[in-house]
Amino acid sequence: MERKTKFIYEHQPFNNKLIIYYNPEDRQTSEIMTKYEYTEAVSIRAKQIENGGVCFTNCDDLTDPIKMAEREIEYKKCPLDLIRMITDNHAERWHVNEMTPPHFL
Repeated sequence: MERKTKFIYEHQPFNNKLIIYYNPEDRQTSEIMTKYEYTEAVSIRAKQIENGGVCFTNCDDLTDPIKMAEREIEYKKCPLDLIRMITDNHAERWHVNEMTPPHFL
């Protein structure tokens, strides 16, 4: 009878890196949001609103959570932060209300 060998998996622990955030006055990047950051902020916030989160603007006439999230960003009432990685262990934290939406809007 032939014996099957089992693969031995070597455990490698997850490498937790220490991320250093720049102070707001020492930021290196622009305050203009990229279209990818805008899309990420809208999708995260729309999911929160869809799951029962409170909309921080007057959204009585809207039923679509994506439009509600876009209106929050437009009126600077969005409660989210975006993190921009500069290097592997350096990052900038931007509040969405501090940023300008992309120019395609």
